[in-house]
Amino acid sequence: MSDVKEKLKKFNHDIIADINAERKVMLKKAETELGEYYSKKENEYLKEAYEKIQAAVREINRTNQVKRSKIIMEHRMELFRKRNAIVEKIYFRATQKLIEFAKTDRYKDFLLEKLAKMKKVIGEDVQITISYSDRELKEFIETKGNVNVVVADKKRGLIGGLIGLNSDKGILLDESFAKLLSDNKEEMLNFCNLHVD
Repeated sequence: MSDVKEKLKKFNHDIIADINAERKVMLKKAETELGEYYSKKENEYLKEAYEKIQAAVREINRTNQVKRSKIIMEHRMELFRKRNAIVEKIYFRATQKLIEFAKTDRYKDFLLEKLAKMKKVIGEDVQITISYSDRELKEFIETKGNVNVVVADKKRGLIGGLIGLNSDKGILLDESFAKLLSDNKEEMLNFCNLHVD
């Protein structure tokens, strides 16, 4: 009987050993699966967090870009206003100087020189237009320059100088102060590179 007990004891020991071995395998498998599950979940959470962070960064960048663009546009508009103020101030001063020049004795000689150059360019048969403010010089220019002179309407805004027309050749030459100021205004803007892009 002791043999049977011995066999039972050995059998019991083998079964417990097998169960312990199987339990260890199952625990190892469970730990591995749990580790994989945690790792997978951790990766999912990290990916989700990364995507949220990236979305937030994109939104921040977009907001900053909008703010930057707005600030740049405001600065450009301010530059444009200041540029226009400077140009208008210079333009006003130049206009005043030309008006003052038109009141001097040298102005008559200036008109006759311009007329002589104009005739060389567009021909002798020329009709001259002068500003309303120069209407008192009409007879002087007609007599000294041997040309037909027309006084421009007051509303036209001419402040001095001459406009010559050779209708036979279809040539118009504008040597008015208004044209001179306009051309110089554009040249000044180009020279000073005061364009707002």
